Amino acid sequence: MRILAVVLPILTLHHCGLVAVWAMPLDSSSPICQGLHSCGDHIQNQLQRQVRRLNMSADHLFKTYVAFQEFNTEDVPALCNAHFSDFPGFNASETAQGKRAVGLYKVFVYLNTSLGNITQQQRVLHPHAQSLIDQLGNTTAIIKAVLSNLTCLLCNHFGVTEVDLYYGEPAHKIFEQKKKGCQVLNGYRQFIADVARHPPVHSRSHGH
Repeated sequence: MRILAVVLPILTLHHCGLVAVWAMPLDSSSPICQGLHSCGDHIQNQLQRQVRRLNMSADHLFKTYVAFQEFNTEDVPALCNAHFSDFPGFNASETAQGKRAVGLYKVFVYLNTSLGNITQQQRVLHPHAQSLIDQLGNTTAIIKAVLSNLTCLLCNHFGVTEVDLYYGEPAHKIFEQKKKGCQVLNGYRQFIADVARHPPVHSRSHGH
């Protein structure tokens, strides 16, 4: 089945650490199953544990990020409003498990690339903000593991070989980078809280 999930992204995820997305096309589509190794068992249980870990740390990551940006406190709700970002939409109530897995994959690819850029920007803007850099790095590492498990489910259980991907719009000026990072992390904590309320994917149901 071809639904139109990663080109370079999947290779990048496994081999290259952080991703510099702004050099990539904003939209892309490509095979995700090439070079896929043995997936092992208990993928769904692993996904649930990974999502729970992300959810436990997402709010703290957002607050740590905000603290280092030196925003006026009263401006934070407006500046960090996730509804004004390019955060991908996700239907948390989707019951067709194949579509749900694709939707999750799209968002986690976007998060992987976005957090890579945020980390690079913060290393330049706040080189001594080690607690923030560490939290971003830990979150990105778990997101990569989530993507690996989702790739296994998509390829082996749902027969999905391609997914349309979106990497977001670039921010060039320093303040816009700070603002976009805040919006992404706010959208991320809302998204992961929604996903954590239910098992991410049931592979027994092949609803496409």
